[in-house]
Amino acid sequence: MEQFKSTYSDWFLISGLLLSMGGTTSYALCLTEKTLLAFILFFILLIVTICWWFQVFEYNMKLEEKKPYYVDGPFLNASQKDYFTLSLREDLNSDKKRIFYFREHARKIFYHYENKLTNNIALSKEEQYILNLILIEELDLCMAYFRFQEVFDKQCAMDTEYNESENIVL
Repeated sequence: MEQFKSTYSDWFLISGLLLSMGGTTSYALCLTEKTLLAFILFFILLIVTICWWFQVFEYNMKLEEKKPYYVDGPFLNASQKDYFTLSLREDLNSDKKRIFYFREHARKIFYHYENKLTNNIALSKEEQYILNLILIEELDLCMAYFRFQEVFDKQCAMDTEYNESENIVL
């Protein structure tokens, strides 16, 4: 989970650069006797920096809340299975435009993970990574398909082969 967190050292560096550039520009404006514009510019940059810090802080707090659901092994515990099954089902039934227009791709991902989670099948490293991206809301079902299409197409082909071989035996 730590790999997804924003580090505060990056925040200090970037906000320091932003404020120093804004301060330099504001000082240059003060030298040209446009002090009101200089104060307004610096005040806006200060507000933007503070708002950005709050976003970083809230993002890290949201990750801390989801820490128990972080996938770090091939098998999931019961609470992780419940969480992912419910969240993936909610995502599939959402009214987002991407999901609505590419519902078939979203269903492939949903049924792929639902099958793996209900039958307690081991997850590959790529599948664990995808679930973690879905957990931190970097991906939804549709974008997961487009970003990792080869993984799911290969898996669908293997499932189809397996189902055909079962039908021949029966």
